[in-house]
Amino acid sequence: VEQLRNRANNESFMPYYQPILDTESNLINGLQIFLRWKNPDNELIPASEIIEVLESGSMIVDISLSMLEQIFRQVELWRNQDLWREQQKVYFTLSLRELEHSEFFDKLQQLLSQHNINPQILTFGLHAENLPKIHKPLGIQLSKLKKLGCSFIVDNVGHQNLPIQKLRDFEIDTIRISNKLMTESTYMESSWNLVKGLVELAKSVDLKCIAPCIEEPEIHHLLLYTGCQFLQGNLIAPPSAATSITRTLIERNVSQKEESVV
Repeated sequence: VEQLRNRANNESFMPYYQPILDTESNLINGLQIFLRWKNPDNELIPASEIIEVLESGSMIVDISLSMLEQIFRQVELWRNQDLWREQQKVYFTLSLRELEHSEFFDKLQQLLSQHNINPQILTFGLHAENLPKIHKPLGIQLSKLKKLGCSFIVDNVGHQNLPIQKLRDFEIDTIRISNKLMTESTYMESSWNLVKGLVELAKSVDLKCIAPCIEEPEIHHLLLYTGCQFLQGNLIAPPSAATSITRTLIERNVSQKEESVV
């Protein structure tokens, strides 16, 4: 922890990207961003091991802005290589710290403008357990992001009660099922029934639904059968550095172009 506080700098944090598959088009719907920290020993540390320390102070805001700048530079590069489709999304999780920070919105706007990025590619993730904590000033920040063209996804759905009214209030258009619930659903029938119920609920209220943690072909097929359109997990592609994702985008785009020619 001390090493993180004393020796980390924004350049030592980097984004890893995990593709989300649109099963209807068989194209990549977007990329979820995972934080990685390269510590002084040159080891890559996942966010889950350090996120509590980062969110305990304002450090997370500077790191998020640094990450977004790296992502925007990368999207610019993919766009110049004709690998980025404008319909693709970047899924980026926000803590309440960014919403509370007075300069986050303005700095985000500057970065978008600097790299000529359409705000509509950004889908900001909010944890389901944070929704009840979003009081009026934070709600105003969400509205500003929405007016800018960003959209929102609620993460960790199914782990706790989902406040449906809050989804309406904040104009949420996508939910992502909880990793824990998805993992349990491979061996617990009650968890699988809840996953199916969430997919049905999302469809009935016109929400997009992403199922993560797809590790086995069996769960992949079951979810296709339920009509879950968006799938994410190591079976499709693990979180990876930009170079690996570049190869994935080339393979996916080339194979789709070849299919459309045929």
